[in-house]
Amino acid sequence: MAELLIRVGSQDVALMNRVFGLDGARAAAWRPDRLVVDAHVPAKTSELAAIARRAGVPFLVDPQTYFLQGAQHSGDPWAQLPFGDPRPLTAADLASTATQDALIATCIDYQIAAGATAIIAPYLHLERLGDGLVFVQAALWKRTAALLAARGNQLPVIAVVALGWRLLDPSTDKDLIPVWEALDALHPTEVAIAATKAHMGSTAVDRLHHLVMLINKLTPAYPVLAWQQGLLGEACVAAGARGYETGMAMREHCDLQTAQNSRRTAPTGGRGAPPVYIPALGRGIPKKTVRELHTDRTVWSSVLCADPRCCPSGDHVLNDARQHAIVSRARSLAELTQIDRATWRWAEVSRRSAHGIRLSQRINKIADRTPGMARVDTRALEAIHTVSDQRRHLRRRRKAA
Repeated sequence: MAELLIRVGSQDVALMNRVFGLDGARAAAWRPDRLVVDAHVPAKTSELAAIARRAGVPFLVDPQTYFLQGAQHSGDPWAQLPFGDPRPLTAADLASTATQDALIATCIDYQIAAGATAIIAPYLHLERLGDGLVFVQAALWKRTAALLAARGNQLPVIAVVALGWRLLDPSTDKDLIPVWEALDALHPTEVAIAATKAHMGSTAVDRLHHLVMLINKLTPAYPVLAWQQGLLGEACVAAGARGYETGMAMREHCDLQTAQNSRRTAPTGGRGAPPVYIPALGRGIPKKTVRELHTDRTVWSSVLCADPRCCPSGDHVLNDARQHAIVSRARSLAELTQIDRATWRWAEVSRRSAHGIRLSQRINKIADRTPGMARVDTRALEAIHTVSDQRRHLRRRRKAA
């Protein structure tokens, strides 16, 4: 079965207790297979690690070391971590072995102290060629391998391959040879692919196709996870990924550059109402948008949760959006991975995305005549539909040949 990794924060302690049935009530019908937290979260609370231990699920601390490449506000919680730095660092700044060894050691020690059940090796966001970061990333992984070997590490190791969408193109593969060689030297237990903006742009179909090709390239050697890919997660699983990681109806796509830029200003406390996850769309949409759909009975019935094991009443989805997002995603992924043949999985992904596109079009018609109502971005769904059709037809042709 494919795995669902959910990224949680310090504000989600009560929710996680409820989802795993640790508060004395019945556990949710479907639950996350692993919990992931941002690097700064363990500095605020150890409760999420304790919940993961009690629930018997792995606990990962994402070190987010790609933040080193951008300027961070001095008050940002990540910049205050032992391996954090508010200054933007270049390849030259990160080139010395002493700097790399210090980063690796503090990054690993921090994760272990936080209760992580696997180590995520330090990683950078490789967005373009020629800036030297390819070689820095290769050196970081090689030196991580040496440090772990010297320590006799027994924990699983995860390598996050963080690529900008341009570097997903197979034509750049030769330029990434140092990275692939270093990956082999690290020999991680799993590889997580963080493909920035793979769901966006006029070339979204090509980007998703290249992401699928990268999954196909890596899966013979390593189990692969789709990192921060809630929108494209099920397509990645159909392509052979072991699972995908996402937030709860938010942070559903990978955009590491925007994440870097967002930390230049002083942190603002709190967060707004969480979006509502709509299974047919494979994404969350604003709660205000969902409420506006009440005027159209057909659309309204399509966005409500009809599974009483998730939502006791249809409109419960509005009252407990975060738990609904987890349960719905976990259920949908379980149903997909129960399909044995890859061709049939692609057919199911195609069917789901086609339904999502039709529903999006109906929602957008309502949005066009409703002031202040947000439209649904259909680029990810359209890319999934096109690529899934291409992949299932390709597999059928190969089988027939």
